[in-house]
Amino acid sequence: MANKPKKKQAAARKAAPKQDTDLGKRASLSTIRNWEIGAAVVGGGGYWFANDVQATMREHDLSRLGQGVPTVVQIHDPSYPQCTALQRTARSAMSGFELVFLVANINTEEGRAIATANGVGNVTLVLFDGEGRRREIIHGPSTKAQLEAAFANHLQRLAGS
Repeated sequence: MANKPKKKQAAARKAAPKQDTDLGKRASLSTIRNWEIGAAVVGGGGYWFANDVQATMREHDLSRLGQGVPTVVQIHDPSYPQCTALQRTARSAMSGFELVFLVANINTEEGRAIATANGVGNVTLVLFDGEGRRREIIHGPSTKAQLEAAFANHLQRLAGS
């Protein structure tokens, strides 16, 4: 009978490493899962950031002016809060229109050149036809409704000419 307790103890010792192995597997799987979730979050953030950067670059590409599509150019100073507010409002108001939105940053040579050529300062939208001819200027902050009406009128005038 003395043999039986030793056998149980030996069996318990053999089982213990298996439990540690199971815990190690769980920890490993948990770590892998966490890394996969982290990679998905970082990848999604990177995708969003890359798209945002590309959209910003397209908006600042003033060579797109006069490429056959009516265009709205914002004369913009990024350090001026009213310019940033006008930019958000203009983007929102343009969602239902076939217009190109461009940003002429007055802190760049190209942006200053467009502002100077049109005799305007910041917090201004300049509306162009598809050939790049200036048709209208909107000065100062505006509401979304005001800009939607101005964009609709601009497109109607272009369709009538």
